[in-house]
Amino acid sequence: MQRSPPRSPRSPTSTKSISIPKRLSLSTTRVSPDEIHTLDLSRNTTQTQDSSKITKIEGLEKHFNLIRLNLAGNAIKTIENLTHLRQLEILDLSRNSLTNSGVQQIGILQGLKKLSLAGNFMQHVPKCLAQLPLLEVLDLSGNNLSLLRELRVLSSLQNLHELSTLGNKLCALP
Repeated sequence: MQRSPPRSPRSPTSTKSISIPKRLSLSTTRVSPDEIHTLDLSRNTTQTQDSSKITKIEGLEKHFNLIRLNLAGNAIKTIENLTHLRQLEILDLSRNSLTNSGVQQIGILQGLKKLSLAGNFMQHVPKCLAQLPLLEVLDLSGNNLSLLRELRVLSSLQNLHELSTLGNKLCALP
């Protein structure tokens, strides 16, 4: 029987893996909620069931100084409880379960500069997007959009310089 040579100890330059918990309790942090400017709650699960994704936006009332909020990869159906986030500039709601009726409150977030609604179930370009005068980047890719003329809703957005509609079945105007 042939023996393999003994393993050498890891060199100090080797990388260590870090496990990230599936749940995050903001109540145990020593940072005040109003001091947090970036919050990444993407691909999270609820505290009651590890296999159940987040379906509602709640518990952010004290985080009124948020500038960046990532809620991607959850199961959110309705945008709600975000009206107090007046400083929010970047919002990622990609890969959720949003339809047109669930996004109407986005128009209240008038400071938004970058918005991702990619990979949801919207069939129309949300009219509330016209209420976002500072919007520069908009990602509507991977939805169920089909009417090219609906992009006219965005014509009033003078700061919009990047728009993605990849993965939709947009038809040419007749």
